[in-house]
Amino acid sequence: ALDHDDPAVVELACNALVQLRSRACVLALVTTLEHRSAEARQSAWTALRKLTGKDFGFDARAWSGYSTRP
Repeated sequence: ALDHDDPAVVELACNALVQLRSRACVLALVTTLEHRSAEARQSAWTALRKLTGKDFGFDARAWSGYSTRP
């Protein structure tokens, strides 16, 4: 659902991942930062901030580095 064309579907998926409260979801959300829709990217960024307490903006590389740290 994170790669769905409808940004509203992506937003729902992002919110669901936040509810899981699992760091394993971070990498899936990071890939959504490169979605073609600005609204979908915003949803992913918001979810990442809520899930991690961090803010690397829309920088997928920085988020990826964070998500692979032990």
